[in-house]
Amino acid sequence: MTWNVGRGQPGFAQGVRQLGALHPDVVLMQEFGPGHIGWMTQDVEESPLFEGYTLEGMDLAILSRWPVQELKDDVLPQRVARAWRVEVAPGVPVVFVDVHLSPQPLRTQLLRGWSWSGLEDAIVRTRWELKTLGEAVAFYARQGPVVLAGDFNVPPRYPDLRHALDGFVDCFGAAGHGWGKTVPAKLPVLRVDQIHVPPGSRVYYATAVVTRWSDHYMTFAEAAIPVSGHRTGVGE
Repeated sequence: MTWNVGRGQPGFAQGVRQLGALHPDVVLMQEFGPGHIGWMTQDVEESPLFEGYTLEGMDLAILSRWPVQELKDDVLPQRVARAWRVEVAPGVPVVFVDVHLSPQPLRTQLLRGWSWSGLEDAIVRTRWELKTLGEAVAFYARQGPVVLAGDFNVPPRYPDLRHALDGFVDCFGAAGHGWGKTVPAKLPVLRVDQIHVPPGSRVYYATAVVTRWSDHYMTFAEAAIPVSGHRTGVGE
C-alpha cells in the first residue's frame, strides 16, 4: 500500500484502524510528520492491528510486517525518495522505494500564480528527479526486486516517468478496480498515488481506497513478485 497522509487529519487514529483492516504487508507513507510525528507514530504503534510490525522513518516512512533495513547510499534524489531492504522471507530481500516527487508543474502554477519561468523550472526539476530515480532503480535492481510506491505528483503515463520505470508494471493500470483517482480526496480527478512492481510480476488487484483522514486516497495492490536470481532456496 501507499498513502500520503497529508500530515494527518483530525481523527487520524481512525484512519490507522481503516488501514489496519486491510491487513497490508507493507505500507509506504508520505508526509508522515514533521510536526505530527509523535502522535502519528503513537497511533500506529498502539494499534493492535499492527502488532509485530516495524515502523521506520519520518516524512517518508515504511510500515512492514517483515524486517526492514534502510538503504543509505545516496543514490536517490534527496528528500523525494527513500529506500528500504525488506526481507520478505529468509534470504529473500525486496527493495521498497518510497517516492514523493515535487508537485506537478501545472498544479503548482495554478495554486501559486502563473509564470513561464516557474513552469519551466518545475518541469526541469521533475525531469531531473525522475531521471535520478530511474538510475537509482537500476542500481537497486542489481541487489534484488524493486517495488516503488508513493505520491509521484505526475500521472502514470507521464513520459519521463514511463522512461524512468521502463518495464515496470503500474499495478492499477494492470489490474485496477474502480475509479482509481486519488487526489483531491473530496473529488479525486488525478491518479498521482501509484504502485509500480518489477517486470515479470503478476498483479491480481489494485484499487484506490476512499478515506476521510487525508487529502489523498490510500492505494492498495496485491501482486506476486518474481525473486528468481535474488533468493536462497525460496520460491516466488
